[in-house]
Amino acid sequence: MDLIASQIYGKATSNQVPKEQEKELKESIEQALVKIDQEFLTDFRHDDLLKECLLLHVYPLLLRISFGLELNNSLINSISVQYTNSFLISIRFIEYHKELSQHSLSRDELGYLALHFAAHQERKNQESIQNIRNILVVSDSRRSKTLLLKVLFENHFPKANVTVRTTQQIEQDLLDGADLVFSTELLDELNKQVVVIMIDETMTEKEMRRIKNMILFQDTAVNNKVPTIQNLFFKDLFFSSDSKDYLDVLETYSQQMVDYGYADSCYPGSVLEREKKFSTIYENGIAGPIVWYKMPRKIALVLFY
Repeated sequence: MDLIASQIYGKATSNQVPKEQEKELKESIEQALVKIDQEFLTDFRHDDLLKECLLLHVYPLLLRISFGLELNNSLINSISVQYTNSFLISIRFIEYHKELSQHSLSRDELGYLALHFAAHQERKNQESIQNIRNILVVSDSRRSKTLLLKVLFENHFPKANVTVRTTQQIEQDLLDGADLVFSTELLDELNKQVVVIMIDETMTEKEMRRIKNMILFQDTAVNNKVPTIQNLFFKDLFFSSDSKDYLDVLETYSQQMVDYGYADSCYPGSVLEREKKFSTIYENGIAGPIVWYKMPRKIALVLFY
């Protein structure tokens, strides 16, 4: 409700913004998004709806800052867990925005900014799902289970035409025209260009979410030269400490990562700088401080509780 109220206020007062100031706000938002896109290989600067929402949000945010006010965010814990990447983007956006970078924003205010970037990602996800037009489901199970699978796929892929066939009824034309092929049975290699995703007859919502995530985040250009997720973790980077001083732990082991050669000399300072702007402690004492630095395909990560 607070976010909606903020958006309504921003929309209601947008006509009162002096044209010169509005132009400067648009330029500063554009410049910040360009830098973020260059750093994270995202596509925020081409999302006109995102830029409009940010403009309507940043103006009242600057007004609140000038009066020493801030919004409370009762959903902050849920947002920080579900949209962690959007939080990181929000921090970068503030750093790259010439006016916002001069102020220290609360975690709650960061959460509201993060929702705009999360909404962008959700829209992109929906576009990807809606681009799937033809789905082939191969199943030799009983008719009732087959119909249930068909209904399930139609619900999750509303723009797709879902065709169900048994293994004996598979036609090459169907395979060639399918954007996705699912099967409850092991199939012979009919076409090397067709990727078949194995599923269970009794598909659950959890399994469907896994499949959708695989579709959304699988890069078709991935090859053997790109490291797997396991290659991004190193045993040397997992620590256990009895210290109760959170920042002391971060500083000590960040420096140890530099000593081990996993990070450059600016890494410890970057971690502490980020923690002062926004804490990475989530719930039950679990924390995941992450800082990216310019070393090819390496992620520095500390986990402890």
